[in-house]
Amino acid sequence: MNYEAEIWRKAYADDGYVIIRDLVDSQTLLNLREAMERIIKNPESLPPSLKDKIFFEREHVKNNAQRLP
Repeated sequence: MNYEAEIWRKAYADDGYVIIRDLVDSQTLLNLREAMERIIKNPESLPPSLKDKIFFEREHVKNNAQRLP
């Protein structure tokens, strides 16, 4: 049995999140960060098929202001 998986499952159940160290290597993280920065800086540059799938949290907050405390 993979005991780490049980530890992760318990952490998620207790805390609502789990931290898995070294799950993604540093180069992949860097690539993801750079890609996210490009999307955030210029979402209009995305192809239409992707643009339709992007929904920023700021838009959600603006559209649901009545739910904010």
